[in-house]
Amino acid sequence: MKNTHRHRGAISLVEILVVLAVVAVLAAMLLPAMRTVKELAYQARCAGNMRQTGVYLLQFEADNRGRMVGSAYATTGSVSWNNIINTELLADSGAKLPRMDGANGNSLLCPKFNPPPLSYRRCFVYNWYAAGGDSDVATKYSQYGQVIDPPASRHEAYKGWKFYCLGAPRLRFAEQSRTALLQESYGGGDYFENNGRLHFRHRGGKQANFLYFDGRVESHRKNENLNTVSKVGFL
Repeated sequence: MKNTHRHRGAISLVEILVVLAVVAVLAAMLLPAMRTVKELAYQARCAGNMRQTGVYLLQFEADNRGRMVGSAYATTGSVSWNNIINTELLADSGAKLPRMDGANGNSLLCPKFNPPPLSYRRCFVYNWYAAGGDSDVATKYSQYGQVIDPPASRHEAYKGWKFYCLGAPRLRFAEQSRTALLQESYGGGDYFENNGRLHFRHRGGKQANFLYFDGRVESHRKNENLNTVSKVGFL
């Protein structure tokens, strides 16, 4: 009885080239999708961190008779809004907001925020009007806030504070679902008065996250009318 099985010869060069071509086509199709998924993951993490920061901002408001985080000055200079939260709200909890310049890590910051060292750039910036607007240390004046004595007896961190004011009342902002409380930035300074400090860092520089007064975080495209989707002024 004859053996009818035939042994297959070696793989030809043509077959190898065909396989490589198929792999190259599949890679070209999948890599953009993988980059998109990665970008969406970064944006979602950024939104989650911004939302958690908003929880602290609104918790501060609830603990201070409806007034938002304001402003403060120490003998060494101004005290940023996130440091006010750390001192007033989180000093005894073990939690802590990071520096907005990313100098002590990017925990609760945007994962796409990676400024040069000592650049004084900020990841999230806070609504200037919510902080009380214009203020003057010498005359103890705040445009919309309420100046109070720094409660030095409560925390060691208050030593050296020479000016402290609560921010504007949250209820003074009528359209809270359209008024930005935090926005993404890449500029210097801790506050924003308009969209000039806004930084579009997601989806290839086409989108940015906003935290609104009602606690929502939304992403908006660069070509949207930001005066319509996000008011920034004091109402």
